Amino acid sequence: MAEEPRVAQSADRRRAAAHVRILTPIAAGAIAVVQVAGPQAVPIAQAVFRAKSGKPLAQYPPGRLAYGDFLEADGSVLDDGLAWRSGAVGSPSVEFNLHGGVRIVQRLVRRLLDLGAELLTASDSDLAGPADHAFDWLCPLEQWMQQCLADAATPAAVGLLAPLGALWRQTVTAWTTHLQAGRLDTVLAEAQALLDQADVGNLWRGRTLAIIGLPNSGKSTLVNRLAGRNVSLVADRPGTTRDWVGEPVALAGWPVFLIDTAGIRVSDDPIEAEGVARALEQARAADLRLLVIDSSCPPSDSEYWLAAKVGLKSGDVVAYTKSDLPAGRRWEDGQTHIARIERAVRVSAVNGTGWSELERLLMEGFGFSALQESRPLVFCASLYVEVTRLASALRTRQADKAVAVLDGLLATH
Repeated sequence: MAEEPRVAQSADRRRAAAHVRILTPIAAGAIAVVQVAGPQAVPIAQAVFRAKSGKPLAQYPPGRLAYGDFLEADGSVLDDGLAWRSGAVGSPSVEFNLHGGVRIVQRLVRRLLDLGAELLTASDSDLAGPADHAFDWLCPLEQWMQQCLADAATPAAVGLLAPLGALWRQTVTAWTTHLQAGRLDTVLAEAQALLDQADVGNLWRGRTLAIIGLPNSGKSTLVNRLAGRNVSLVADRPGTTRDWVGEPVALAGWPVFLIDTAGIRVSDDPIEAEGVARALEQARAADLRLLVIDSSCPPSDSEYWLAAKVGLKSGDVVAYTKSDLPAGRRWEDGQTHIARIERAVRVSAVNGTGWSELERLLMEGFGFSALQESRPLVFCASLYVEVTRLASALRTRQADKAVAVLDGLLATH
């Protein structure tokens, strides 16, 4: 095992080898973010993190994501996760993204303290500054990136965000070169293309999926299967779900908020009718709708009514449940039963048929499967504003103003 760095202790915390910040709430969660910053940040971080590639953390360029293991003092693995080096000149820092268990975070922090780092808390205002300014020593791009990483709920979301810092630095440098050469239209076209796809850049925040169906269609069973746990009450009696139930889950590693709506039908029961109204409201507002149809029953006018009532769109998904039971309709009929919906799959909660295909269709419907790792994304509102300012300056042929916008993205205090 490699010898750990020996870091001199100092009574003056301002001159500590490194400072440790816990950037996420100290509570159970999907992801925890721990930052190590200071002169010895990289050597200390390297002592507790072993990249799967075998390459030392110090050899990773700033902004490049490293996946590996967090190590105990004896070399045993505490957890696996991600490490990310800041590109700020003169202010070395490393961020760790690990699983959000309280004990795991406590053990990692204790390990960093044993190596000579000092823990910053809310009372360390003279060292840390106000909480709202925790990232002031970073350039704006890195500040926004750090804030978004702290909010990312799943490893896939972190994995999407982490490389964007380096990609944006490359893009800003390339755009500046184009502007200096008088190629304003080239930069304008690329900037506008990113603005037009800004919704893709927000995929890391997650999407909402409304699961809708007639009463007793197997809807709540499907929700529980997707969530991996019981979040909805399941019973043979139609109308068991009387109001919508929401649950944050990870589908294929991506954050998704599942909404199990009340079974939708015409009802004289005022309580059930109110549940149906709320279900329709949730379904229409969701990013994607999953229509659940009982394949053991013959096609009915109620299914047409339901599809029209919720405003089903061409990109939505249809799941024909209970495929393990004798079919009440031909699959060929089912494919064209709900007009305009191309994403359809047969599933069974009993034998697991169709679940991987359903997940693939959902990822496709959300747009996750179309993400490209080699291009920058407009990942937050602040960046959207700056790219909009850049495009506006280019349309009015103000090259100097456009260069100033780009310089501001990388400026440090």
